[in-house]
Amino acid sequence: MKKSSIIFILIAYLFGIYYISNWFVWNWVFEGKWFGFWFLAIVAIAFSIFFTIKIKTSLIKSALIITSICIVSYFAFDISVEIGYWQTKNRLKIIKSKIDKYYLDKGFYPDEISDLKKEGYVFIFLKPIFLQSKGKYLYEQYGSSFYSLSIEAYGSGDLGFTINSRNEFSSYDY
Repeated sequence: MKKSSIIFILIAYLFGIYYISNWFVWNWVFEGKWFGFWFLAIVAIAFSIFFTIKIKTSLIKSALIITSICIVSYFAFDISVEIGYWQTKNRLKIIKSKIDKYYLDKGFYPDEISDLKKEGYVFIFLKPIFLQSKGKYLYEQYGSSFYSLSIEAYGSGDLGFTINSRNEFSSYDY
């Protein structure tokens, strides 16, 4: 097996860890980390077995590879969730800055978040990849003032992040 194909497989595997860990944590908040970790452990073992068969190695090397990949997967799981949180907060900051720019330009806040797109302040509302299918933005006003902007996974028992008018973040589970 060529080194480039091994590197590609490992990069695809790490992306899979990122996506799986964040999907489980965002969509199954309470049990998500537990189920996500065990699901990932099974995937890590299966991937390790596949990988060792492909490179045709001895039983001892296979055991070392399986152990190594499981250890890397364990740490990559938590790191991936933190990266997902950072990504989500960053998306909220960007859209909040566009809401603030809209206010500075017009003297009032948009009635709906979609007004930012209509007026050309944003081209597209980007969401982290693990929220592409089920994620949604929520924009709230209190009277004519900005109150909060949230992004959440859509479903029951899911996770959300909010940025308020003072640019403070909070997370919630609904």
